[in-house]
Amino acid sequence: MASFSQDAWRGFLPPHRVELGDAIGRVDTIILRDSTALVSWVERTGRGEALMVCRVTLEEGCLSPGRLHLNSGPGSLNFPRMVRVPGGVLFAWTQPGSNIAGDEDQIQLVLGGL
Repeated sequence: MASFSQDAWRGFLPPHRVELGDAIGRVDTIILRDSTALVSWVERTGRGEALMVCRVTLEEGCLSPGRLHLNSGPGSLNFPRMVRVPGGVLFAWTQPGSNIAGDEDQIQLVLGGL
């Protein structure tokens, strides 16, 4: 759920549903220049864990949830984070290795234009 405040956080408007029905959590949110919010979270799917992202507006809620990354490996995605950068948004998270010798945890970075 995502909700906006129009009075410096004294109160909140009714929330909008963001997740698709099987959210694991690991939520991050940033406010974009146009006053919409970008929300990311991890959702369980039939093929593994999906890192999801959606732009949320005050009036319409989550406009079009999309999958940024699918983790079908043995470990769980570790708390993805977002930050606004010139030209878009940088997403970063660690991707667990398979615990096989030589298979190290990886840091994943994705730049998305908004």
